[in-house]
Amino acid sequence: GTALGQYTVTRELNSGGMGNLYLATDGSGQQVVLKLPHLTMLGDPALFERYQRELEIGRMLRHPNIQEVLATGEYNGQPFMVTAFIEGELLRTYLAHAAPLPIDMALTLLDGLCQGVAYSHQHGVYHRDLKPENVILDRDQRPIIIDFGIALLRGARRITFGGMNGTVGTPDYMAPEQIQGKRGDARTDVYALGAMGYEFLTGQPPFGGDNPLAVMSQHLYGTLTPIHALRPEVPPGLDAVILRALQRNPDDRYGSVEEFRQALRHSEDAPPVDLPARTTSVSPMARAWDQTRPLVLLLLLIAVIVMAALVARGLAGGH
Repeated sequence: GTALGQYTVTRELNSGGMGNLYLATDGSGQQVVLKLPHLTMLGDPALFERYQRELEIGRMLRHPNIQEVLATGEYNGQPFMVTAFIEGELLRTYLAHAAPLPIDMALTLLDGLCQGVAYSHQHGVYHRDLKPENVILDRDQRPIIIDFGIALLRGARRITFGGMNGTVGTPDYMAPEQIQGKRGDARTDVYALGAMGYEFLTGQPPFGGDNPLAVMSQHLYGTLTPIHALRPEVPPGLDAVILRALQRNPDDRYGSVEEFRQALRHSEDAPPVDLPARTTSVSPMARAWDQTRPLVLLLLLIAVIVMAALVARGLAGGH
């Protein structure tokens, strides 16, 4: 029932690390989603700049497979974003009861995702956190990409957190270059789409592990199980296309999402692709650092968040 300008809040949808989502209605009665960043974000220049960049990206992108940013507003000095409300369910929820998917369904979902991501790339935007949690299936089972919170805008300066590097993403779908702290490009999103396609067809992500660090290590050094070993009815050509998208070296993947999309549409013509070999040319010291770096970065991020919360509490107590 809270009114934020012309918007009336109906209920809370989700609470995450970066902010809260609320279902609301506008002055005409249309349902929308309000995204309010946490107050701690407003006090962190780097986090707030990411929020501002997400707003900028949202104003740029208008595509059937991307959630639309409708407007921005402010409530008690706190900015918020207004996005289109999509009636449907998270792709993650759908996969929980439907995966592995029929091959035709998997290809249809991948095609829609590729169209949306290719469009964003044409506008210089690389998502960098493509995963089932960031996709909503609408009532027609059309995939809609949401949450460009850590997207990279071509030509924009790099945003860092307290001197940390840019390791961002979700372990199950992170490209090796992301795990190594690099910014990534179109081929980084190709890798994530390949990882999602692998999960659509097999019911599991490409690599697993007991914790995020173990999963990251598998992306860097593990050997991928081919799809046909888990699901023999998947055509060899389709297996090869997904496998190429999941190559460890970005230069060995498809150069663009549109190239990946066309390969999926003509997978019967795809040449065989070798499995990404287990890395043996890395020194033990370098491999140990690559394996522990994500954990170090996570601990540093937690320390920064705790310090910011303490500072915010101190400022509040001072008033």
